[in-house]
Amino acid sequence: MTLSSISLMNAYLIETLRSKGVTNKELIAKVLSGDVTPWKYLSDHFDFTQLIVLAHRNPGNFEKMINQGYTVKFVTFKGVKNLLKLKFNKNEGRDYRIKDYTFTDLILNNRELVQLEQILSKNWRLIKVGTDYHGEKVRIEPVH
Repeated sequence: MTLSSISLMNAYLIETLRSKGVTNKELIAKVLSGDVTPWKYLSDHFDFTQLIVLAHRNPGNFEKMINQGYTVKFVTFKGVKNLLKLKFNKNEGRDYRIKDYTFTDLILNNRELVQLEQILSKNWRLIKVGTDYHGEKVRIEPVH
């Protein structure tokens, strides 16, 4: 399955909505209808109309991307950190550690692992380092 590539900002928009309880069905319906004004109160920082632009390039592809996943064209260090928080509710100190731009001690279940592998751009490497009763222990490091 080939996944659509989107910008980090579009990933932030999608994952912000999901983190606020917006379902995939609602996200698709509102974006394709062209009316995202009900979401304006969810974040002062984001312009959700950018998702309308993304969707109108290829409406069928937008629905597939929301339901089946996407990859981000280029993810920054801060982008990895933000996506871990938005998409997986993982926070530095509580759920993982950072040393020399490498994320360590991160535990993901199978679903989260698959989703993170899909999202990360080629400038990051996800390495499985072990398994425990909570899931797979991974390290995320930049590719040099």
